[in-house]
Amino acid sequence: MLPRSAGVAAVRFHIPILIALSAVVHLGVIANSSLTARDSLGFARQSVNLAHPERSDWGTRAGVLRNTQQPPGYPLAILVADQIVSAVWKAPRAEQLLLAAQIASGLAGVLIVLPLYGLGRRLLAPRVAFAAVAIYSLLPAVVRYTSDGLSESCFLLCVVSAMYFGGGSRQTSGQGMLAGIAAGCAYLVRPEGLAVAVAIIVVRIIGCWEGCRRGTILSSLSFLLGVSIPAVPYMAVIGGVTNKPAARELFEAANATPAVSKVLLAEFRPTDAAKDAFSQTLWCLRATGIEFLRATHYAVGILGFLSLVILGRRVLLRDAVWQMLLLYGAIHLAFVLLLAFRHGYVSDRHVLPLVPLACLLAFRLLQEVPAYWMACAVIIAATCVPPLTKSLHENRVGHKHAGRFLAEALGECDELYDPFAWEGFYSGRTVEGEAKPILNPTAIYAVLDDAKGEGAHPRLRHMPEALQVSRDPRSELVYTWPAGASEAEAKVRVYRLKTTR
Repeated sequence: MLPRSAGVAAVRFHIPILIALSAVVHLGVIANSSLTARDSLGFARQSVNLAHPERSDWGTRAGVLRNTQQPPGYPLAILVADQIVSAVWKAPRAEQLLLAAQIASGLAGVLIVLPLYGLGRRLLAPRVAFAAVAIYSLLPAVVRYTSDGLSESCFLLCVVSAMYFGGGSRQTSGQGMLAGIAAGCAYLVRPEGLAVAVAIIVVRIIGCWEGCRRGTILSSLSFLLGVSIPAVPYMAVIGGVTNKPAARELFEAANATPAVSKVLLAEFRPTDAAKDAFSQTLWCLRATGIEFLRATHYAVGILGFLSLVILGRRVLLRDAVWQMLLLYGAIHLAFVLLLAFRHGYVSDRHVLPLVPLACLLAFRLLQEVPAYWMACAVIIAATCVPPLTKSLHENRVGHKHAGRFLAEALGECDELYDPFAWEGFYSGRTVEGEAKPILNPTAIYAVLDDAKGEGAHPRLRHMPEALQVSRDPRSELVYTWPAGASEAEAKVRVYRLKTTR
């Protein structure tokens, strides 16, 4: 670890610059967003249910927690952001909630530079640590997900904070407590947050084994107590570690369909790769490697891997902080490989927790070549900028406009078949809960996109019903996006079928 006095003057300039850089980037991406990810709808709805459990299907907050698959960490962050958004922006409730989801995510994405820079200062020279965090703040995959209505940003903030407080050769009980609370909060955002607690405690046990110190033991006990403070009450309420049944997807994002692959860079297992365990394993390794490179903008991932190979034994494994980071990375990587093996799907979103480690590894290698590291950093930063100018989910913005149309068109006794979920949310029908079937509806509305044929989005709910409505000779096309587009040219189509009551 570098002496505390080293680079103190640099910190005074580095931290404000990093915060300003990250804030500008996140604000730019949020302002340029066309739509939020589909998963954001569930998080926003859960925040509403936690705020007003009496209006939910379960009546109490405990009932909401027991009956929703996602932990409450990120929805609670949305709830806090929503108090500000709803006070200053008068807009439809759905749009207020989704902006609050982005603001909560973006704020966490900005704050992460503090613990990440702290970790970098322990492992790298001050200027190199500054460059590593600056590059992390510009990586397109990182910025895209931490500006969206997704839990990744809050999760990464908690994980990196836990590693910052949990690393170091000398740990106080207070630092151990803070590390434990951060790890427990990571679990409250996503169940796999417990992996960081495992990594920290294993490295501490190794440290105690090599030379038992009373301070390390006390700090470790404080750490375990810190983890239990946020984690145990939630476990007690739900009666276990997670609400997600073991037979279902390991990640909520694993429910993605081939339609999502057009938005999220992802790898789906081909049929010929599932014929035996060896073929599946090879595909898992290949697909995870590709998604890791995408998430790290290729150059950072390659440099990080080379750093691991070249400096592993000589430098990295001799330092307790590096040991902790690498152990967490190994645990999370094993988790991602298991996801890929079991479900045939892996996304750059799944490997995002490995990106902070990759940045630190990459710049630890570049630190070995002082004459070139700055030039490399500038080149990487320059290549990150163009992707950041693209609008978030631009190819799906028609669903927002269709939802606004349906907010005006839908009657209380009308049924809506909305396979994509955005229309129901933007229309206000599913803001507080899942839509309930309407008996003897006056009219049935159905939403389709520009995908054609029976095989279009086969895993989306209500797609067969929506297709059936669109093909009924009595139905009429009442909305297209772009406005005025023909049925054949429209990206989003809304059909209405009047019924006889």
